Amino acid sequence: MTAHASSSSPDVIIIDLQSHTVIRQLAAFVPDRTPCLLLWSPDSSRVLALAVDGSETSPVPSFIALDPSGGQKTGLESNVAIGVQSLVFAANGKYLIEAGEHLPVTIWNSTHTTKLQEIPIQPARIAVSKDGRYLAIARLSKVSVWKIN
Repeated sequence: MTAHASSSSPDVIIIDLQSHTVIRQLAAFVPDRTPCLLLWSPDSSRVLALAVDGSETSPVPSFIALDPSGGQKTGLESNVAIGVQSLVFAANGKYLIEAGEHLPVTIWNSTHTTKLQEIPIQPARIAVSKDGRYLAIARLSKVSVWKIN
């Protein structure tokens, strides 16, 4: 899957990595929006994109959720993405975790509609274990590991 912004081409292109063929091309963003993060849900039912507007002075990011089978927006369109630089699903797909510059680590339900917890750390990076039970948070030269219930 790749993403780019252009007025004459699709924003998200889904490619079959075995056959190297284009499966689907999705026009996901309004003009002047540039996707900067893409994330596929663990159950493959949604593609989440974090996009910023073309403003040079203060770009405003937004989340968009897409149905990869048809390209329809699936209800998530939120402007609560200011400062988000990391976005991961817990492996079981139950939680969506975000973090970024000057932001705490925030754990949401998988549809990004209910905030479940904030961890008051402003990390450089976050990662979730393969089994979805642990969250690693890197901040400066330290890494802390949190158990996700």
